[in-house]
Amino acid sequence: MEHKELEDKILLLRDGRLSREETRLAEAHLADCAECRALLADAEKIKLFAAPLPPASDRFVLSVMSKISKAETESPLNRFMSLLLNWWVPVLTVELAFALLLFLLPSGQQQDVTLESVIGTGAAISTADTAQDQRASYISNLLGVSAEEQ
Repeated sequence: MEHKELEDKILLLRDGRLSREETRLAEAHLADCAECRALLADAEKIKLFAAPLPPASDRFVLSVMSKISKAETESPLNRFMSLLLNWWVPVLTVELAFALLLFLLPSGQQQDVTLESVIGTGAAISTADTAQDQRASYISNLLGVSAEEQ
């Protein structure tokens, strides 16, 4: 292995990420080159990267590979149904809930709210005008304009 090439791969060598052949060539070069040995020693002192990940278990690899092969053999109709169930059904459900919420919200017509209708007693208090003023004030505050400008 060339001197410049080993300098570029010194961190890979330290982390054990070179192929067997590259590792053998690097070790042969390190035996003859004091400068590269010093570079490797410095690289081992400075832990720039985390320790290498442990190898995946055979069970994990088999489960992933079985899912891949299952996805490859899946028919287009099954893929479409999966897409429909996993994506479109939740989206349409949210849209339906939003439409239902808009439908159930009171329209622009205000009705008098009586205390009797709220708590079941005989005293009647009309709060429609107050509620409308509060909504107008709230909206004008959100928009950043005064209620008089409307």
